[in-house]
Amino acid sequence: LNHPLGPAYAPADPAAAAVVQPKWDTSAASNTFVLEIGSEELPPADVESACAALREKMEEVLRLSRLTYESLKVEGTPRRIACIVQSLQTRQDDSERIARGPPAAMAYGKEGEATKAATGFAKSQ
Repeated sequence: LNHPLGPAYAPADPAAAAVVQPKWDTSAASNTFVLEIGSEELPPADVESACAALREKMEEVLRLSRLTYESLKVEGTPRRIACIVQSLQTRQDDSERIARGPPAAMAYGKEGEATKAATGFAKSQ
């Protein structure tokens, strides 16, 4: 197959044809990420709006996921929209937050078991 963004690999096991195993180097600090979406034939105006929407959503998702990247490029054709993220961080930076729960006297019973206050707080986190 002639894919514009690279070669397609046929799976060795036909049963695993629906599962694509990405070649992601987790030892690297960053990698190139490609998201390609195939579609039916789209009118040119729809391709432009789809590209703009994909760019906006990808920027938002990466920001909310605390993942940095060097550049984000979205390209489209009538049958394909692709987003290419260069130097995408392979893991999130560590983060820390402090959450205050119920006082220890209310969080634990006489024998050290968690009370409804403690389990309710834990579920909310």
